Amino acid sequence: MDPNESTELDDFDRVAATGEWWINPWWEHAEPNFLFPVPLEKVRHGAEVLREYFDAEWYKRLAAEPRKNLVFPYLCLERASWALSFIATFGARLERLQNAEGLSRPLCGLRERDGKSAFLELEVAEGFAETGYHVSFPKEGGPKSFDVLAVKDELRIAVECKRLMDEEWESWEEELMREIGFTCPHQHDGRDISVDIALNPRLSQLRMGMEEYAPLNKALSAGIKQAVLAELEAALASFSPPHELFIPEVARIGVDWKKSESFGSVSGMERSAPATFRRIFQNALLPALKQLPRAKPGAVVIYSKYAPPAPFFRLLFDAACKADGSDSFSDLVAVLICTLQTVFQSTPPTVFCNRFAAHSVAADAVKEVFSKTFRAVEG
Repeated sequence: MDPNESTELDDFDRVAATGEWWINPWWEHAEPNFLFPVPLEKVRHGAEVLREYFDAEWYKRLAAEPRKNLVFPYLCLERASWALSFIATFGARLERLQNAEGLSRPLCGLRERDGKSAFLELEVAEGFAETGYHVSFPKEGGPKSFDVLAVKDELRIAVECKRLMDEEWESWEEELMREIGFTCPHQHDGRDISVDIALNPRLSQLRMGMEEYAPLNKALSAGIKQAVLAELEAALASFSPPHELFIPEVARIGVDWKKSESFGSVSGMERSAPATFRRIFQNALLPALKQLPRAKPGAVVIYSKYAPPAPFFRLLFDAACKADGSDSFSDLVAVLICTLQTVFQSTPPTVFCNRFAAHSVAADAVKEVFSKTFRAVEG
């Protein structure tokens, strides 16, 4: 056994026994050629801050009753550069916000639940704090509870954060695509190949909607995967790339020798702009408006994996703001939409200022915050 591997196992055993994930951290013993995304000192300082909030008791509870948690993998499992970036930046964020009134509320979400919504609240609060605002986290409860209050001079801006989770059909199809991507071949005749698989974008309609059908849904997914891989394997046995395959009503498959700019992909899920707009509006924006105070400026930050084109959203957003007969839209000064970021795709958030808002000064101020701290582009 590799001595380094033995040391890693010892470290995991020790942390499992004590819950003290910060003792003898792996980044202090990284390989000489390991690329640090941030200075080591910032990682050390971030870890010192985070251990105060995510202590041994937190670790042991999660170990005893495993559940999804945003913070746990970065601190206790991952040994990669992105984990170090998280430790450094998140530690700095909590240090910046340590004196914010009500900080214990989002921290509870990070410790006791999956933490994704709480993480978004903290990110938004830090954005306002960085631009000179005093931020606080109001208590939950009551019909007018919002997530962040930002105060600067005469401005008082209420901010509601909404994180749209995957719909069940999205999770089903994303898992299918992930499994196909992991298991499809990457070599043929000793050479690297690139495989592009485009699933029928309507495949998600196969999924049965009730929990009792979970085993059946899993079986359908397995059948599709097996059909794709079997067709690909049979084709590779009798021809040389490039080639295209077609499985009626299931998928189109393209195979070619790997080039420097080709990575291969598995795609599916047809998302129309109208449906994406409706989901953001109906499931995030309209509920958020009910939680903002009346006759005072408010902003909404929405995380959605996908968003419609900015001109399309602007057209319908303007129509809703102009036609709305209540005060709800007139008090809304801006909406910030953040989408999924990946290694291969980095799209800046988009800020949509309400052109019909009753609080023009606040609208300009919020736009400035989102542009500076989120590098948002105007939609």
